[in-house]
Amino acid sequence: MGVDIGSDAVKLVRCRRRGPTWELQASTVIRRARPWPSLDPRRSEPTSSAGEMCAVVSANRHWRSGQVACAPPMAICEHRVVHAMAGSEAELRQQVEQEFGVHGAHVECEFWPSKIPTDDGIHLNVVWIRSDWGRQIAADHRRAGLSCSLLDDPATVIARAVDLSDQGTNGNPIAAVDWGYSGVTLCVVCQGTAEYVRRLEFAGLRELTQHIAQELGLSAKEAHEVLFSVGLPGSRTSRDTSELANVVADNLAAPLDRLADEVKKCLTFLNSHARDLAPVAIQLLGGGATLKNSDHFFAEKVGLPSSVWSLPSADHSTAARASYPAPLLASAAALSLVHC
Repeated sequence: MGVDIGSDAVKLVRCRRRGPTWELQASTVIRRARPWPSLDPRRSEPTSSAGEMCAVVSANRHWRSGQVACAPPMAICEHRVVHAMAGSEAELRQQVEQEFGVHGAHVECEFWPSKIPTDDGIHLNVVWIRSDWGRQIAADHRRAGLSCSLLDDPATVIARAVDLSDQGTNGNPIAAVDWGYSGVTLCVVCQGTAEYVRRLEFAGLRELTQHIAQELGLSAKEAHEVLFSVGLPGSRTSRDTSELANVVADNLAAPLDRLADEVKKCLTFLNSHARDLAPVAIQLLGGGATLKNSDHFFAEKVGLPSSVWSLPSADHSTAARASYPAPLLASAAALSLVHC
Protein backbone atom coordinates (compact mmCIF):
# COMPACT_ATOMS: atom_id res chain seq x y z
CA MET A 1 0.00 0.00 0.00
CA GLY A 2 1.14 3.53 -0.70
CA VAL A 3 0.42 6.49 1.60
CA ASP A 4 0.98 9.99 0.26
CA ILE A 5 0.80 12.56 3.08
CA GLY A 6 -0.16 16.04 1.91
CA SER A 7 -0.89 19.38 3.54
CA ASP A 8 -4.55 19.18 2.56
CA ALA A 9 -5.23 15.45 2.34
CA VAL A 10 -3.86 11.95 2.89
CA LYS A 11 -4.03 9.62 -0.10
CA LEU A 12 -3.99 5.81 0.23
CA VAL A 13 -3.67 3.51 -2.77
CA ARG A 14 -3.32 -0.23 -3.25
CA CYS A 15 -2.01 -1.47 -6.61
CA ARG A 16 -0.64 -4.71 -8.03
CA ARG A 17 1.60 -5.67 -10.92
CA ARG A 18 -0.07 -7.33 -13.87
CA GLY A 19 2.49 -8.61 -16.35
CA PRO A 20 4.27 -5.65 -17.94
CA THR A 21 1.73 -3.18 -16.56
CA TRP A 22 -0.11 -2.59 -13.30
CA GLU A 23 -3.61 -1.97 -12.03
CA LEU A 24 -5.31 -0.01 -9.30
CA GLN A 25 -7.12 -2.14 -6.73
CA ALA A 26 -8.36 0.46 -4.26
CA SER A 27 -7.95 4.15 -3.48
CA THR A 28 -9.17 6.72 -1.00
CA VAL A 29 -8.47 10.38 -0.30
CA ILE A 30 -9.13 11.79 3.17
CA ARG A 31 -9.17 15.56 3.31
CA ARG A 32 -8.05 17.25 6.50
CA ALA A 33 -10.65 19.10 8.55
CA ARG A 34 -8.06 21.86 8.78
CA PRO A 35 -5.33 21.94 6.12
CA TRP A 36 -1.83 22.35 7.46
CA PRO A 37 -0.46 25.91 7.41
CA SER A 38 2.72 26.82 5.56
CA LEU A 39 5.54 24.59 6.78
CA ASP A 40 9.24 25.29 7.25
CA PRO A 41 11.45 22.19 6.97
CA ARG A 42 13.81 23.56 9.65
CA ARG A 43 11.38 25.09 12.14
CA SER A 44 7.85 23.66 11.88
CA GLU A 45 6.89 21.26 14.64
CA PRO A 46 5.75 17.77 13.52
CA THR A 47 2.01 17.46 12.95
CA SER A 48 0.03 14.24 13.13
CA SER A 49 -1.91 12.52 10.34
CA ALA A 50 -3.10 9.69 12.60
CA GLY A 51 -6.70 10.93 12.61
CA GLU A 52 -6.99 10.68 8.83
CA MET A 53 -5.28 7.27 8.73
CA CYS A 54 -7.42 5.87 11.55
CA ALA A 55 -10.56 7.07 9.78
CA VAL A 56 -9.62 5.04 6.69
CA VAL A 57 -8.72 1.86 8.57
CA SER A 58 -11.77 1.94 10.82
CA ALA A 59 -14.06 2.33 7.80
CA ASN A 60 -12.49 -0.56 5.89
CA ARG A 61 -10.12 -2.98 7.62
CA HIS A 62 -8.65 -4.36 4.36
CA TRP A 63 -6.33 -1.35 4.40
CA ARG A 64 -4.47 -2.89 7.35
CA SER A 65 -2.97 -5.79 5.41
CA GLY A 66 0.44 -5.72 3.74
CA GLN A 67 3.47 -3.46 3.89
CA VAL A 68 3.20 0.30 3.61
CA ALA A 69 5.47 2.73 1.78
CA CYS A 70 4.94 6.39 2.62
CA ALA A 71 6.06 9.80 1.38
CA PRO A 72 6.00 12.93 3.56
CA PRO A 73 4.85 16.31 2.27
CA MET A 74 7.42 17.99 0.04
CA ALA A 75 7.00 21.10 2.20
CA ILE A 76 8.87 19.49 5.13
CA CYS A 77 11.75 18.26 2.95
CA GLU A 78 14.68 20.32 1.77
CA HIS A 79 16.09 19.61 -1.69
CA ARG A 80 19.24 21.08 -3.12
CA VAL A 81 21.99 20.41 -5.65
CA VAL A 82 25.27 20.48 -3.70
CA HIS A 83 28.81 20.76 -5.05
CA ALA A 84 31.17 18.28 -3.40
CA MET A 85 34.63 16.87 -3.84
CA ALA A 86 34.74 13.21 -4.81
CA GLY A 87 35.19 10.81 -1.91
CA SER A 88 33.73 7.89 -0.01
CA GLU A 89 30.08 7.84 0.99
CA ALA A 90 31.02 8.87 4.53
CA GLU A 91 33.10 11.78 3.22
CA LEU A 92 30.31 12.90 0.90
CA ARG A 93 27.80 12.73 3.75
CA GLN A 94 30.06 14.89 5.90
CA GLN A 95 30.28 17.50 3.13
CA VAL A 96 26.51 17.44 2.68
CA GLU A 97 25.89 17.93 6.40
CA GLN A 98 28.32 20.85 6.45
CA GLU A 99 26.62 22.43 3.45
CA PHE A 100 23.17 22.22 5.06
CA GLY A 101 24.36 22.96 8.56
CA VAL A 102 22.69 19.84 9.95
CA HIS A 103 23.87 16.77 11.86
CA GLY A 104 23.08 13.20 10.88
CA ALA A 105 21.70 12.43 14.33
CA HIS A 106 18.88 14.93 13.77
CA VAL A 107 17.98 14.40 10.11
CA GLU A 108 17.29 11.63 7.62
CA CYS A 109 19.39 12.43 4.56
CA GLU A 110 19.76 10.88 1.11
CA PHE A 111 21.91 11.93 -1.83
CA TRP A 112 22.66 10.69 -5.34
CA PRO A 113 24.84 11.92 -8.23
CA SER A 114 23.57 14.78 -10.37
CA LYS A 115 24.15 14.97 -14.11
CA ILE A 116 24.64 18.74 -13.94
CA PRO A 117 28.31 19.14 -14.97
CA THR A 118 30.98 20.85 -12.91
CA ASP A 119 34.60 21.80 -13.62
CA ASP A 120 35.85 20.11 -10.46
CA GLY A 121 34.39 17.60 -8.06
CA ILE A 122 30.79 16.42 -8.47
CA HIS A 123 27.24 17.65 -8.03
CA LEU A 124 24.91 15.75 -5.70
CA ASN A 125 21.13 15.80 -5.47
CA VAL A 126 20.43 16.01 -1.74
CA VAL A 127 17.19 15.68 0.23
CA TRP A 128 16.74 15.68 3.97
CA ILE A 129 13.92 15.61 6.49
CA ARG A 130 14.15 16.18 10.24
CA SER A 131 14.18 12.96 12.25
CA ASP A 132 11.37 14.12 14.54
CA TRP A 133 9.07 14.36 11.50
CA GLY A 134 10.06 10.81 10.54
CA ARG A 135 9.26 9.57 14.05
CA GLN A 136 5.89 11.34 13.98
CA ILE A 137 4.95 9.71 10.67
CA ALA A 138 5.99 6.26 11.92
CA ALA A 139 3.94 6.77 15.11
CA ASP A 140 0.90 7.83 13.05
CA HIS A 141 1.06 4.58 11.08
CA ARG A 142 1.36 2.47 14.25
CA ARG A 143 -1.62 4.23 15.81
CA ALA A 144 -3.70 3.34 12.74
CA GLY A 145 -2.52 -0.27 12.88
CA LEU A 146 -0.33 0.07 9.79
CA SER A 147 3.22 -1.16 9.30
CA CYS A 148 5.31 1.47 7.51
CA SER A 149 8.46 -0.15 6.12
CA LEU A 150 9.64 2.74 3.94
CA LEU A 151 9.64 6.54 4.24
CA ASP A 152 10.58 7.69 0.76
CA ASP A 153 11.77 10.94 -0.80
CA PRO A 154 8.81 12.69 -2.52
CA ALA A 155 10.92 13.59 -5.59
CA THR A 156 12.00 9.96 -6.06
CA VAL A 157 8.34 8.96 -5.80
CA ILE A 158 7.39 11.53 -8.45
CA ALA A 159 10.04 10.05 -10.76
CA ARG A 160 8.55 6.57 -10.29
CA ALA A 161 5.06 7.90 -10.95
CA VAL A 162 6.19 9.41 -14.25
CA ASP A 163 7.63 6.05 -15.28
CA LEU A 164 4.32 4.36 -14.39
CA SER A 165 2.18 6.57 -16.59
CA ASP A 166 1.04 5.68 -20.08
CA GLN A 167 2.98 8.64 -21.45
CA GLY A 168 6.24 7.32 -19.93
CA THR A 169 9.54 8.99 -20.80
CA ASN A 170 11.02 6.86 -23.59
CA GLY A 171 14.40 7.76 -22.12
CA ASN A 172 13.81 11.48 -22.63
CA PRO A 173 13.81 14.00 -19.76
CA ILE A 174 10.32 14.93 -18.60
CA ALA A 175 9.44 17.92 -16.42
CA ALA A 176 7.02 16.59 -13.81
CA VAL A 177 5.00 19.39 -12.22
CA ASP A 178 3.48 18.19 -8.94
CA TRP A 179 0.92 20.90 -8.25
CA GLY A 180 -0.19 20.64 -4.65
CA TYR A 181 -2.10 22.55 -2.02
CA SER A 182 0.80 24.45 -0.45
CA GLY A 183 3.09 24.84 -3.46
CA VAL A 184 4.46 23.35 -6.65
CA THR A 185 7.34 20.93 -7.14
CA LEU A 186 9.21 20.81 -10.44
CA CYS A 187 11.04 17.52 -10.85
CA VAL A 188 12.98 16.74 -14.03
CA VAL A 189 12.88 12.98 -14.51
CA CYS A 190 15.28 11.12 -16.76
CA GLN A 191 15.37 7.32 -17.01
CA GLY A 192 13.52 6.88 -13.73
CA THR A 193 15.69 9.25 -11.69
CA ALA A 194 14.87 12.67 -10.24
CA GLU A 195 17.73 14.64 -11.78
CA TYR A 196 16.70 18.18 -10.87
CA VAL A 197 14.25 19.27 -8.16
CA ARG A 198 12.91 22.75 -7.48
CA ARG A 199 10.30 23.55 -4.86
CA LEU A 200 8.14 26.64 -5.46
CA GLU A 201 6.39 27.82 -2.31
CA PHE A 202 3.71 29.77 -4.16
CA ALA A 203 0.84 29.27 -6.63
CA GLY A 204 -0.42 26.24 -4.72
CA LEU A 205 -4.15 25.57 -4.61
CA ARG A 206 -4.39 27.32 -1.24
CA GLU A 207 -3.04 30.58 -2.69
CA LEU A 208 -5.24 30.39 -5.79
CA THR A 209 -8.31 29.74 -3.66
CA GLN A 210 -7.45 32.66 -1.37
CA HIS A 211 -7.18 35.02 -4.35
CA ILE A 212 -10.66 34.05 -5.53
CA ALA A 213 -12.16 34.21 -2.04
CA GLN A 214 -10.84 37.72 -1.47
CA GLU A 215 -11.87 39.00 -4.90
CA LEU A 216 -15.40 37.58 -4.84
CA GLY A 217 -16.09 37.69 -1.09
CA LEU A 218 -16.47 33.93 -0.81
CA SER A 219 -15.64 31.34 1.82
CA ALA A 220 -12.67 29.07 1.21
CA LYS A 221 -15.01 26.19 0.33
CA GLU A 222 -16.99 28.33 -2.12
CA ALA A 223 -13.79 29.66 -3.73
CA HIS A 224 -12.50 26.10 -4.10
CA GLU A 225 -15.70 25.11 -5.90
CA VAL A 226 -15.44 28.12 -8.23
CA LEU A 227 -11.79 27.35 -9.04
CA PHE A 228 -12.51 23.75 -9.98
CA SER A 229 -15.69 24.65 -11.84
CA VAL A 230 -14.05 27.30 -14.02
CA GLY A 231 -10.51 25.97 -14.25
CA LEU A 232 -7.55 27.74 -15.84
CA PRO A 233 -7.32 29.94 -18.91
CA GLY A 234 -6.69 27.53 -21.79
CA SER A 235 -6.64 27.55 -25.55
CA ARG A 236 -9.29 29.51 -27.40
CA THR A 237 -11.21 26.33 -28.19
CA SER A 238 -11.20 25.09 -24.58
CA ARG A 239 -11.55 28.39 -22.73
CA ASP A 240 -14.62 29.18 -20.63
CA THR A 241 -15.71 32.64 -21.81
CA SER A 242 -18.32 33.30 -19.11
CA GLU A 243 -18.10 36.46 -17.03
CA LEU A 244 -17.14 34.47 -13.94
CA ALA A 245 -14.37 32.70 -15.84
CA ASN A 246 -12.99 36.03 -17.04
CA VAL A 247 -13.01 37.40 -13.47
CA VAL A 248 -11.20 34.31 -12.18
CA ALA A 249 -8.66 34.44 -15.02
CA ASP A 250 -7.89 38.10 -14.32
CA ASN A 251 -7.63 37.46 -10.58
CA LEU A 252 -5.23 34.52 -10.96
CA ALA A 253 -3.11 36.04 -13.72
CA ALA A 254 -0.31 37.21 -11.39
CA PRO A 255 0.36 33.92 -9.50
CA LEU A 256 -0.12 31.80 -12.62
CA ASP A 257 2.21 33.96 -14.72
CA ARG A 258 4.79 33.84 -11.93
CA LEU A 259 4.51 30.05 -11.84
CA ALA A 260 4.96 29.74 -15.62
CA ASP A 261 7.91 32.15 -15.53
CA GLU A 262 9.68 30.17 -12.79
CA VAL A 263 9.22 26.91 -14.69
CA LYS A 264 10.64 28.55 -17.83
CA LYS A 265 13.62 29.88 -15.86
CA CYS A 266 14.39 26.34 -14.63
CA LEU A 267 14.17 24.97 -18.16
CA THR A 268 16.39 27.78 -19.46
CA PHE A 269 18.98 26.93 -16.80
CA LEU A 270 18.99 23.28 -17.83
CA ASN A 271 19.25 24.17 -21.52
CA SER A 272 22.29 26.29 -20.73
CA HIS A 273 24.09 24.15 -18.13
CA ALA A 274 22.87 20.57 -18.60
CA ARG A 275 21.43 20.17 -22.08
CA ASP A 276 21.08 16.40 -21.61
CA LEU A 277 18.51 17.15 -18.90
CA ALA A 278 16.46 19.66 -20.91
CA PRO A 279 12.87 18.31 -20.81
CA VAL A 280 11.01 17.49 -24.01
CA ALA A 281 7.55 17.55 -22.36
CA ILE A 282 5.66 18.37 -19.16
CA GLN A 283 3.58 15.94 -17.12
CA LEU A 284 1.20 17.26 -14.46
CA LEU A 285 0.45 15.55 -11.15
CA GLY A 286 -1.36 16.50 -7.94
CA GLY A 287 -4.54 18.43 -7.25
CA GLY A 288 -3.66 21.29 -9.59
CA ALA A 289 -3.45 18.83 -12.48
CA THR A 290 -7.17 18.15 -12.05
CA LEU A 291 -8.08 21.77 -12.86
CA LYS A 292 -9.70 22.24 -16.25
CA ASN A 293 -7.22 23.26 -18.96
CA SER A 294 -4.17 22.67 -16.75
CA ASP A 295 -2.36 20.94 -19.64
CA HIS A 296 -3.38 23.64 -22.14
CA PHE A 297 -2.18 26.34 -19.75
CA PHE A 298 1.33 24.90 -19.42
CA ALA A 299 1.59 24.08 -23.11
CA GLU A 300 0.79 27.68 -24.03
CA LYS A 301 2.73 29.44 -21.26
CA VAL A 302 5.85 27.25 -21.18
CA GLY A 303 5.93 26.08 -24.78
CA LEU A 304 6.30 22.32 -24.24
CA PRO A 305 3.79 19.52 -24.94
CA SER A 306 1.92 18.98 -21.68
CA SER A 307 -0.22 16.12 -20.40
CA VAL A 308 -1.99 15.07 -17.21
CA TRP A 309 -0.84 11.93 -15.38
CA SER A 310 -3.21 9.03 -16.01
CA LEU A 311 -3.87 5.43 -15.01
CA PRO A 312 -3.02 2.59 -17.42
CA SER A 313 -5.46 2.76 -20.31
CA ALA A 314 -5.14 -0.93 -21.20
CA ASP A 315 -7.03 -2.04 -18.11
CA HIS A 316 -10.59 -0.69 -18.16
CA SER A 317 -11.33 -2.18 -14.71
CA THR A 318 -8.62 0.07 -13.26
CA ALA A 319 -10.46 3.18 -14.46
CA ALA A 320 -13.69 1.81 -13.03
CA ARG A 321 -12.10 1.40 -9.59
CA ALA A 322 -10.67 4.92 -9.53
CA SER A 323 -12.97 6.90 -7.25
CA TYR A 324 -10.75 9.99 -7.45
CA PRO A 325 -9.04 11.91 -10.26
CA ALA A 326 -5.93 10.00 -11.36
CA PRO A 327 -3.38 12.83 -10.81
CA LEU A 328 -4.28 12.88 -7.10
CA LEU A 329 -3.26 9.22 -6.83
CA ALA A 330 0.03 9.33 -8.76
CA SER A 331 2.48 9.39 -5.86
CA ALA A 332 0.51 6.95 -3.70
CA ALA A 333 0.29 4.53 -6.64
CA ALA A 334 4.06 4.71 -7.18
CA LEU A 335 4.59 4.04 -3.48
CA SER A 336 2.19 1.10 -3.51
CA LEU A 337 4.21 -0.65 -6.20
CA VAL A 338 7.56 -0.37 -4.39
CA HIS A 339 7.10 -3.79 -2.76
CA CYS A 340 5.55 -5.47 -5.83
